Amino acid sequence: MTDSRPLLEVEDHPPPQPPAAAVPSSCPAASGGTPEGVVSVAQAADPPSPRLHMGHYLILVSLNSIGAFSSDCYIPNLSDVVDDLDATDQQVSLTIQINWVLLGLATPVVGHLSDVHGRKRVVCLTLLVYVAGALGSAYAPTIGWLLAARCVQGVGEAASIVTSSIIRDTIDDPRERMRVQAYFTTLRPLMLLGGPSIGGLVGTAFGWRNLMRALSVWGALTIPLVLLLPESLPPPADRPKRHAQWNPFAILCPGLDCSKLKRMAVHVDFMGLTVAAAIAMGAVRAMLSNISFVYDHYYSLPTYLSGLLISVPTMAGFVSALLAAHLAKLGAPPRKLMRWGMVAGVVPPALMLVSAGLPDCIDCLYAAPRWYMTTVPCALLAAVGFFALPAMQVLLLQDFKDMSGLAGGVSKLVMTLTSTGMSVLVSSYFSDWGLDQKGHYTHYHTQRLLYSLAAILVVLQIWFWLVYLPLRRCHARAPPDPSLRLDEERRELGVEPLTAFSCRSEGVAVAPLPAWTSPAVAAAPVRVQ
Repeated sequence: MTDSRPLLEVEDHPPPQPPAAAVPSSCPAASGGTPEGVVSVAQAADPPSPRLHMGHYLILVSLNSIGAFSSDCYIPNLSDVVDDLDATDQQVSLTIQINWVLLGLATPVVGHLSDVHGRKRVVCLTLLVYVAGALGSAYAPTIGWLLAARCVQGVGEAASIVTSSIIRDTIDDPRERMRVQAYFTTLRPLMLLGGPSIGGLVGTAFGWRNLMRALSVWGALTIPLVLLLPESLPPPADRPKRHAQWNPFAILCPGLDCSKLKRMAVHVDFMGLTVAAAIAMGAVRAMLSNISFVYDHYYSLPTYLSGLLISVPTMAGFVSALLAAHLAKLGAPPRKLMRWGMVAGVVPPALMLVSAGLPDCIDCLYAAPRWYMTTVPCALLAAVGFFALPAMQVLLLQDFKDMSGLAGGVSKLVMTLTSTGMSVLVSSYFSDWGLDQKGHYTHYHTQRLLYSLAAILVVLQIWFWLVYLPLRRCHARAPPDPSLRLDEERRELGVEPLTAFSCRSEGVAVAPLPAWTSPAVAAAPVRVQ
């Protein structure tokens, strides 16, 4: 029998463990830690992100939908509001427009506060503001009270912006995040279609005030559900430390300094893709705001057929977003999907210009009764926009994990203001700058709408191919920013993150790993600066 006493002695008196494996770092040796240029692998790994399950995603779906649904859900009942409050059409229409404006202005503030104080706490407080605004709208005695309540409700609707931040916090892989973001993007066309449709049915059956009460119940029920979500924001000790600078915005946004604003302003992906997404959504909103007048007053279609045709672009956007999610699941990187969408974006403006013909044409391709020559390019417009939008949202937040709430809020603000401005401008041009009445619409109004949408899409192509991509190539040739995380850049390109073992093959000097190092520690992603 083999003598086992040496083994027992080794188990009782194990040898001293050497220090953990090390990789290069810029930490100074005088800090009292590891020598200069060395950092522990165990210390380099980020704290693990919480995992989201199906129930969590359903809660995020409710949170993501509440803002888009509430903005214009009572559009079919505007005439009832006019009669109930003894107001004018312009005053009641202002309740929707002012809600959009407040929603856009509040999103950066809510997003930044969620970066500072945590996602769940800020979402719950913002939803309380939403509930107060919905109840104020339900019991508004005058149009002035309704305008004030809709402002409060618009601020509360900004809670939806935190959804993108939670997704950014919990999913590090850009391809997986692209797939999840694409599924959430499918809610946008559904809410554009379902908000007025479902809200109109409820408002017609039970009254617009009961519709507002139902929205308040929706917001109140979402609050305890949000508390079931894991807190995705790292603890304060794990967040990146940045030097605070004086900033007048700190009164409304504590912790906001000029370095964060500058960081977004000089980031090529953030600025370039925010503008591109704003232009794309501006074209979609301008189309949806005016296409109904074409079907009703030029093609003279019945109401049911007009409503069905209006839903075609939104359903096309829904299907294209699902297609983007499926391609991301198959492994297509976000940048490739975005380029595919922009290449396909050449087709809608070309088809619109061919259909519209020359300015003085009489029997153009879109002329009545050929309504499909207007519907098809508008559907392609929505399909292209909602196909490329998820990739843009993923890429513009890629390097802002520590401030994804603020970055997403600023991006949302730019998109809201741009799309609203484009919608107003196209509506003015479409109606001959407000001089035409409904009974005087001619085929030239349809031509103006096609011209306007084609011009917006041409501007989008020019911005993406001739401005954004050249700037990004110039930025890629510049020296790398030492503050960027190399492992996130490699994930974006579809390359595995650096580990203590793979650093040698990448030409990075690494201290030798002792034989006792566990495989989990040796394979952990490390931060290389």
